[in-house]
Amino acid sequence: MAGGRERGLMEIRHYTEVLLEEAEAGSRGLKVRWVLGPRTGPKRCYMRIFELQPGGNSPRHEHPGEHAVYVLQGSGLAVGAAGETPISAGTCIHIPGGQRHQLKNNGSETLIFLCVLSAPD
Repeated sequence: MAGGRERGLMEIRHYTEVLLEEAEAGSRGLKVRWVLGPRTGPKRCYMRIFELQPGGNSPRHEHPGEHAVYVLQGSGLAVGAAGETPISAGTCIHIPGGQRHQLKNNGSETLIFLCVLSAPD
């Protein structure tokens, strides 16, 4: 990894250098890379890249902080208070804090999405 953790230095890495691990309980076919967050140094912002296999889903959950999702590859459904909305590469999603939500892959290829959230207070 280029860069460093000393104050003022950028940390630069390719996302594939970060461990791909099983996501939280309640998910099916979902793996995550914590590319920025508590394990890598940033204190106020987190970035994760998820890989969701066809037929898989994230857990239906909610949390206090808002976050943003950007779909990089594949297609699926975003499930929220208004029901299910189709998503595909290029879709941007803002999820307010406290809103119950879920992502599903109803396509034929891996659904890859970026998730950015604020660190908890």
